[in-house]
Amino acid sequence: MNNRFSGNKKKKLFFMIPCGITLALLFVWGVQLLWNVLMPEIFGLKIISFWQAFGLLLLSKILFGGFRFKGRRGGRCHGHDFNNPSQQFSDEDRSRFKAEWKRRFSAACHDRNRNDDEIKKQ
Repeated sequence: MNNRFSGNKKKKLFFMIPCGITLALLFVWGVQLLWNVLMPEIFGLKIISFWQAFGLLLLSKILFGGFRFKGRRGGRCHGHDFNNPSQQFSDEDRSRFKAEWKRRFSAACHDRNRNDDEIKKQ
């Protein structure tokens, strides 16, 4: 019988959940500590409690980060498969890319190398 949470996976799960909770609590505590050390001194604001720091983090996540859940595609590159060989350069495209790269950057690299040589001589 093939059980999804057998043996070693159960141990990892029971280890990762407390570690995740601990890291989250430490992160909130760090925000609280930084706020209470910096903000009252700089801006004259009041000190905050642990739960106020948690609420502040939650509010900032809602306002600035949003909530992105990984769907079937599993990431932020919606529909792009960067490891797919069919999306790689053809030989002709690769040679055009290299030529354009050399045209744009060879003079800048040459000037920088010349300057490095002059510095070494001094």
